Amino acid sequence: MRDMIAYCGLDCEKCDAYLATINDDQALRKKTAKLWASLNNAPILPEHINCEGCRVDGIKTVYCDSLCAIRQCASKKSVVTCGDCPDLKKCQTVKAIVSNDPDALKNLKASRVRYMKKIIGIILIVIGIVTATIDLILKVNRKMSVSIIGGADGPTSLFVAGKIGSISTSIGITVDIVLFITGIFMIIRNK
Repeated sequence: MRDMIAYCGLDCEKCDAYLATINDDQALRKKTAKLWASLNNAPILPEHINCEGCRVDGIKTVYCDSLCAIRQCASKKSVVTCGDCPDLKKCQTVKAIVSNDPDALKNLKASRVRYMKKIIGIILIVIGIVTATIDLILKVNRKMSVSIIGGADGPTSLFVAGKIGSISTSIGITVDIVLFITGIFMIIRNK
């Protein structure tokens, strides 16, 4: 579903071209072609009204595929949607779309939140892996002292000083695992 939000924030699942395509609705194609031709002062025919979504693989209208400045800009900047673009607030093209469809801005903001959650998830995973590795290395390489007490005339004792695997190292590894799992959860959960 979220791949059906266009670069500009419009919901492709509500677009007449998309609906006409997935439902193979010739009447909706004709109606959409007539409306779009008058709005754009261009020769748009019903056979031009075929689209499976702006950001998914598949057929697109000629406008969406080749002429849409927003789609071209987003592709050039390698952003998922315009919500991920640092220039969103000053973009006049997106502003025009958002002024006609306020839900587009909500969709772009939601996209930005999902994007940031993924970035934070990746950071948590990296921190978890690096610190767990450091904790494990410290746990394995912890120094121990061994002393022999005694002599030739009595019993001999062996004294070991230091511990391998202290509680702080175990807690550190546990925290690192929690960070790692939280990071994976943030990346996978995309709502």
